[in-house]
Amino acid sequence: YIVRFKPDARIDYSYDLVVVTEREKFSVPVRASGGSALLDFPDVIDFGDDCAVGNKCERNVYVRNIGDRATKFVLTTGAPFSVIHPDGYLAEGQACQVAVFF
Repeated sequence: YIVRFKPDARIDYSYDLVVVTEREKFSVPVRASGGSALLDFPDVIDFGDDCAVGNKCERNVYVRNIGDRATKFVLTTGAPFSVIHPDGYLAEGQACQVAVFF
């Protein structure tokens, strides 16, 4: 037998197909992913040589959702770094600016 899956929408699906024969009954899991969020964020944030010891330096970076699903995010840092507005929500194709301090 061939089972064809044709989704009605781009969402996650999770079903158990129950197959019954003359001799046995068993379940076949059917799982499908409708898409996922994918955040684009710089690999390196360069504070350069103009950040003097004892001074606070700021760099603005862009976080973009290049996936096909909305997502929430939380940015965490360790001392001596910090982030203003470390959490947010990005719809598909949306971007936001985040300030990173050193």
